[in-house]
Formats: sequence, C-alpha cells, structure tokens
Amino acid sequence: MRGEQEGNGMLGKKVILLGALLAALGGTQAGVASDKPEDGAVMRFHVNVRVDVDAAGKPTLVEMPEGYPAPVRDFVTRRVASWQYLPASRDGVPQSATTYVRVDACAVPVEGGYRLDVDFDGNGPRAAGGQPLPSPRYPHEADMRGVEAELTVIVNIDGQGHASFERFENEAFHGGNTRINAGTRKAFETELRQWVQTLRFDPERVAGQPVPKSEVSIPVLFSQSGGRAEWEARQAEAKASNACRLASGSPPALEPVALNPAVKVTPRPAGDG
Repeated sequence: MRGEQEGNGMLGKKVILLGALLAALGGTQAGVASDKPEDGAVMRFHVNVRVDVDAAGKPTLVEMPEGYPAPVRDFVTRRVASWQYLPASRDGVPQSATTYVRVDACAVPVEGGYRLDVDFDGNGPRAAGGQPLPSPRYPHEADMRGVEAELTVIVNIDGQGHASFERFENEAFHGGNTRINAGTRKAFETELRQWVQTLRFDPERVAGQPVPKSEVSIPVLFSQSGGRAEWEARQAEAKASNACRLASGSPPALEPVALNPAVKVTPRPAGDG
C-alpha cells in the first residue's frame, strides 16, 4: 500500500491499490467490470457516514457502514471529521446531535492504483443502516411501451424512520410509441407511492431524541437504455462530479448545500485538511 501523496493540506489524496477498491465497491459501481475495470475508468461511489456532534459542534463519532477496506474507511472518516459543524439547537440552546453525511467519493486511475478523494454531498436522515434504497418497480404498461421517466420524489420521514409520500417535482416523461397520457403518469405515481411506504430511514437525532419530521428528495430514473451507451454516460457524469475533479486535481465546481438538516455542515476547501 502506498502512502498519502504530498499536496495541499495534511490529508492530501490517498492512493489505494486496485484490489482494495474493487473489493470495496463490489467491482460493479461506476461501470467497473466484475474482475478488471476498463483502462481510464473512474470508480465513483456514495456513502452515508454517521456523525455525532457535541453542543460545541465538535464531531465525537464518525462512523462508516461496514464493508469498506481500512484505507478507504480511514481516509473518508478523517476527511469528514475535518469538516466544520454547526450544532442543532432547541430554543436557541445548542444541543448534541446525530446527522448522516452523504459523501461523494471518486477514485481516478494513477500509476500503481487509484487516487481517492471525496466531496460533501449533503446531510440529514439516511436510508436505514446506510444501505442503498431498494429500486421501485417499473410500471408494467410503461415498460412494455418503452416509456421512460425522470422524477424527484419528495418524502416525509417521521421520528420512527417511516416514510410517507409528499409530492413529485421535476417530472419528465419520454419515449413510447404514443403520447404520454394521464394514465401513464398515474401508473408511475401509484408505483412510487407504494414504493415509498416500504422505505425505512435512520432519522437525525437532537439531544438523543429523533427529529420528529424531516423532508428528503429522492431522484428516481426509469430507463430502458443499457450497454455501452449507458456505461459511457455514467462515466461522463462521474468524471464531471466534484469528487472526481478533486481526485484528478481539477478545480472543483460549486459545492452542494444542505437546506434544512438539523446539523449544518460546512466542508472545508479541498486540501485544507
């Protein structure tokens, strides 16, 4: 294992051996082949990290889900611990809290392995246990007709981690042999409402108590494309992300901002430790 490279800031960028990353990502994320990634391919993944913050805004626990090798866990947890946190408050009094920080991570190929870097991608509740959300079912009629859809589902999370459907935003339908009608839209809505009822989350906590209500948005894509074209599109999206730009040494784009979580997170610029 090679050590951290020299660079701006004490954390630098971590060079990870290929085998460790493949083991961590299951060999399939970001379009990676099961045994060997294509030359030049980047590996991008997201992970939700639990962060406990005291009333002064100091992280007291930074914990990744299981399944990642030690070098990846060490790098990500130290970077997340280095960010600045504004603690939650009740009646103007700061309180200890637990939030879940979504980390956008990317590994770009370099000599001897892959170089890893991460970027802040929001915080708030997370899917239960930090596991990926299950995929909704493709409405049968829409699937048969070749109708594709992109929607953002707004979901309410209660203090027990149960989800309820709130509304759709940014609906886009395309494809199919005929005009998209109200029945097609209704089929997607029915399927997604049922899907939301199955979802479970870990809510944020303030002073040891779960936040009674949170709102999250979930982008959902129903797509029938696949093969090389989809792989190339995913690679292009990954390479344009802040995390991959940071890992490759390019200037980052604008950073995402969390809107209404209990704990506010301010990631320091890349290289500030």
